[in-house]
Amino acid sequence: MKLYKGIDGLIRTYRKDYKCKSLNHGANELTLPNFDCEVLNQCLCKFAHHYACQLPEPETNGSIYLRINMFEDINTLALFPLGEATLSVIGSVVGPYYYGTRKSIKVRVETKRMKNFDGSLAYVKSSSNFAAAHVPEMVSLKMRYDTTLWLYNNLYITELTSGKFSWL
Repeated sequence: MKLYKGIDGLIRTYRKDYKCKSLNHGANELTLPNFDCEVLNQCLCKFAHHYACQLPEPETNGSIYLRINMFEDINTLALFPLGEATLSVIGSVVGPYYYGTRKSIKVRVETKRMKNFDGSLAYVKSSSNFAAAHVPEMVSLKMRYDTTLWLYNNLYITELTSGKFSWL
């Protein structure tokens, strides 16, 4: 999720309703308790107000990227769900996704490693899903590509590491 400033000066979040539903779905899958999305929204509003001065200006395409984490925090080791968890938000100021000012991007196709497919925990919004992308993304950057397009079985598009795409 991210916070960004619109050209009208208002601070917005990106896809917060979808992210909240996805996080709660993941909590269910990991046997963590659900949280109230409205309470999270109120907390994010306070966070946004407090850090508004650090938000990049709209013309920079920068934002504050929000890493929302949820974890059990009981002081015992158990092999069953304990029903309590901590939800935390870490915000990081980030610039535009792509360096330079070109209008198009260079995309490298990854066919060997899979990100968020075949056994991943992508549907639960686990931070471990991003680890699979690090090595291929570094390969792409070393080869001077801007991002990586992930294919499954050399045939099916599964994901673009950053950005959006469409075809006609």
